[in-house]
Amino acid sequence: MELIQSANKSNAKFYDIAYSLVKGEDVTSQEIKLIESLIKDKDSRILDVGAGTGRHLFPLINSGYKVDAIEESIEMINEIKRKTNKFNDIKVFNWSFLEKNNQVKEKYDLIVLMWNAIFEIAHIKYELTELFKKLKSLLAVGGKILINIDDLRNIDPAMTGHVLIKEENGKKYEMNWKVLNYNQETKLLESLESFSVVDLKTQKVLQTSKGSIYQTWWGLDDIQEEADEIGLSISVRSISLNEELYLVLR
Repeated sequence: MELIQSANKSNAKFYDIAYSLVKGEDVTSQEIKLIESLIKDKDSRILDVGAGTGRHLFPLINSGYKVDAIEESIEMINEIKRKTNKFNDIKVFNWSFLEKNNQVKEKYDLIVLMWNAIFEIAHIKYELTELFKKLKSLLAVGGKILINIDDLRNIDPAMTGHVLIKEENGKKYEMNWKVLNYNQETKLLESLESFSVVDLKTQKVLQTSKGSIYQTWWGLDDIQEEADEIGLSISVRSISLNEELYLVLR
């Protein structure tokens, strides 16, 4: 049986190229404006959980915020390093957020979990409960949490397979997301993310990679239940460029 590693490890170097088609600068800009509307004091501290390749990390730092990041994939962190010559000035924890031995000592005015990060951190109900307890424990007085997820009222996880193709600098980058299994009862989705790079002139395949992704597709009701348990209220925000949910807990 072939052992397939996590997509966040195997495909990190292709992530920005492929997903710029759905999470490009236009979407990111609107998301940053939303974050700035929640926390206007530039002396505030922000924690980016599941920071990926730094899509929100760098714009927030450039806006003057004090931002720390948590990212489980060292390959994703290497992409963050590649983008800056000031990496040593950024506090990036190479941790699994729920790992009990990993303790963040700071308190934050805003904690962000963008684009379904919560789906990959918490796979079962117990983990979801522990996630919310830990998030609340890291909030400063008056702090907020921003959670960005796909809206299950508009999307069927079992039908999320798709192909993204981008041509750039004489190469074609193709990402194929294939759903392998979806359990409607547990909401656990298993998918395979495959990448290929092709030379447009010769049509030679230059590189391929693939990785597995496990996500539990929590809905608004699940998050509302956890927020109620820890005494936080939820307001639903949006941006104009997608139909995703941006949930503000305070």
